[in-house]
Amino acid sequence: MPSLDPRQLMALEQAAQWYSRLACEDTTPEDHLAWQAWLDAEPLHRWAWQQAERLQSRLRGMPGPLA
Repeated sequence: MPSLDPRQLMALEQAAQWYSRLACEDTTPEDHLAWQAWLDAEPLHRWAWQQAERLQSRLRGMPGPLA
């Protein structure tokens, strides 16, 4: 796997934070608007979000204790 540059790492960290925030029960419409603005602000954000979704998809396929 190729190394990630600092911008990619930052985008992945932000995507993880957004993923966690949007998974909360108390997520507001403003949260969704802010996430959408973040997602649309930079192609790298969309890439990072796709990586987070892929990871979540893989985790859903694992047995409970491992996930």
